[in-house]
Amino acid sequence: MVGQPLTLNVLDLSQNWDTNTPGFARYDGPIAAYHHAGLAILLILDGETVPLADRPVALAASGRWGAYVSAFAARAASIAAHYA
Repeated sequence: MVGQPLTLNVLDLSQNWDTNTPGFARYDGPIAAYHHAGLAILLILDGETVPLADRPVALAASGRWGAYVSAFAARAASIAAHYA
């Protein structure tokens, strides 16, 4: 489809990206097909990448925000390494 953007419909925004769960299995095929077609892929990771245990302000107030940021960064690094 020349001139038409290709999209991957995200069916479940709360996919767990751990390597032993459906996150990679769901996206590997479409991402590989887009890559094979010469398309660049942009993945946007949101707060559901590592679900929050509480509101950010509550995590910060209890000293747990840093741990969440570290967990999110580790998960993002894992996803990036998987698709590198």
